[in-house]
Amino acid sequence: MSDLTSEDEGKRVVDASDRPLGRVESVDGETLYVDLEDGIEVNWGETDDGTYALGADAIDSIEDEEIHLRGEH
Repeated sequence: MSDLTSEDEGKRVVDASDRPLGRVESVDGETLYVDLEDGIEVNWGETDDGTYALGADAIDSIEDEEIHLRGEH
């Protein structure tokens, strides 16, 4: 997996079955902050600004327009 950068902000986040989960709101080191799509529920930690923190270890691959996660969420 490549390192996370600010260029990943705005990319679509999908699970292993290509189900869209949301978009990357921001990146801080090895943590993505994801703004979830309406109706999506996950067991990630919600932050004060309503995004959800996700560690880089949950990422399977980073593509030009999408970030693919490991497993179902």
